[in-house]
Amino acid sequence: MNGLRIEILRCGAKRPVSACADKEQNGKTGGILLFFVHECGHYAPRHYCVSASAPHSVGFQSSAGFRSHAFLLVLLFAAVFGRGVSAAPPAPINPHFYDYDARAPFIVTQTPDKEAQAEVGGDIQVTRVTYPSPVVTPYPVDNIVTGFLFQPNTPGPHPVMLVEHEWLPVTLTNEFVLCATLARAGVAAFLVVQPYSYNRRVLPRVEDVELLSGDPHQSVEAVRQAVLDNRRALDWLQSRPDIDPTRMGVAGISLGGILAPLIAGVDHRLHVLVTIVGGGDVSDLVYDSAITYGLHPSLLYHGVTFDSLKRDYTNIEPTNWLHGFDPKNALLFNGRFDVFVNPKQAHHLAKALGGAPIVWINTGHYGTVFAEKQIEAVGAKFVRSRFGLDPAPFTPPSSIPAPTIKIGLLFGGQEGVSPVVAYQAITVGPGARYSLDGQLTLHGFSIAPSFRIDESNSIGLEVPLLHGKPRTRLFYSFSFVL
Repeated sequence: MNGLRIEILRCGAKRPVSACADKEQNGKTGGILLFFVHECGHYAPRHYCVSASAPHSVGFQSSAGFRSHAFLLVLLFAAVFGRGVSAAPPAPINPHFYDYDARAPFIVTQTPDKEAQAEVGGDIQVTRVTYPSPVVTPYPVDNIVTGFLFQPNTPGPHPVMLVEHEWLPVTLTNEFVLCATLARAGVAAFLVVQPYSYNRRVLPRVEDVELLSGDPHQSVEAVRQAVLDNRRALDWLQSRPDIDPTRMGVAGISLGGILAPLIAGVDHRLHVLVTIVGGGDVSDLVYDSAITYGLHPSLLYHGVTFDSLKRDYTNIEPTNWLHGFDPKNALLFNGRFDVFVNPKQAHHLAKALGGAPIVWINTGHYGTVFAEKQIEAVGAKFVRSRFGLDPAPFTPPSSIPAPTIKIGLLFGGQEGVSPVVAYQAITVGPGARYSLDGQLTLHGFSIAPSFRIDESNSIGLEVPLLHGKPRTRLFYSFSFVL
């Protein structure tokens, strides 16, 4: 008997889960046997590393065999992306974890940034700022904080928003645009470069020396440094005569949308919060999200399990610090089909904020760029209303329209298995679960009424076009939404 053996090893687990699809010598396909691991008294698959090995070559000599293996892949996708619930009790936070000496003197350098000013337009004054980090690391390049102050060309004192950038940006273009939008709305913005990011990266690269890494201790210390760098920025900003220290807030994009609520929860000088594709439950994101997949070998090396990571991350979990934050002063923007910072994590943050509103965009994590101007316009209007610059009442929209583009694999349909690119032309129903898609597969172009099961999985009917007589076929698709 030739066998295709697939081992699924949970990060930190000692035993693999095995799934075998056996193929008999005569070419007929045998049955599919799946074994589910039982851990800690409950079935709890989380993130799995999948490896396949075949003692002998296994050919797909019949369509029945191909369909069986395709079905196995579908089941494996479900295993890979399914996740259980942790049974570990929450650890208490250390209320002094982010303490520092706010009275310690520090030197700030300020230089007009003509390049950044040219990038965003001459109607805004941009100043490049540097100051020493309150945390001293073994890496000198990380010990100097760089910030960019965007100021309106109107008399102050102005409200100010700290701005937190995405994970490991190559450029700060998106954040510069957000800062410029705020400044044009009459709100100063101060963009803080995070530890081990942008011009603070340690080069040549040192293993696990990052803001987020597979070493939980390093990540916790780096996030602590990020929070204290921002607190030091507030010390400087509130000393300026052109800044109103009673009207300060924080906004963030992606990883910055996770840091921003943490900073707002730690430092009560911040009264307004805006997150763009951010969320809560950072341990879940690091352990399970596809965006942090590159950290998993290091997590395994350090013997990290989900429960141990949740304990280690107690002091950097933003939702642990937000008790008492006024939900009217927070606004969240999230991708409805985001598989990196998923809707569950967005709801988790909104709940910790006392029920703050979420504005949904019918995209994934990166597709929000298609709605960038609308997000910034709504966000600026919200910030103006919370800082008293606009007397008109603000009511956030429930959603912002944006193109929904899906890329993935289609099972069934006309081809059996095919890569697929789909565009949701019409979206209806609660949670945008029902859609009429135009999709391109190996068979060609088709239209497809579709029902979305979750962020990645959908079923529907494929109706081919321009291929002679249409034949409607049922399909299942596993896709990534931009």
